[in-house]
Amino acid sequence: MEKTPTAEEIISIVEATVAAYSNSPVWYKTDIKKYMIQFAKLHVEAALKSAYNNIEYTTVDSSVPYVVEESILNSYPLNNIK
Repeated sequence: MEKTPTAEEIISIVEATVAAYSNSPVWYKTDIKKYMIQFAKLHVEAALKSAYNNIEYTTVDSSVPYVVEESILNSYPLNNIK
């Protein structure tokens, strides 16, 4: 799985972009909102891929497989979001 950027890495990208267009380090609310949404989308996508790749199954009283809930809930540790 490719590395999901940290908040610090996203901020560095934003700072570089701002610096390329202006001498002012001032960020506007719309810029901050845009990059926060991008950061969240990247981590949600990574979490969903991780959940899909880590699904475990078990059988209970029959041959019908059931998803082990913890295999999904624990598939993307919250400490990945930095």
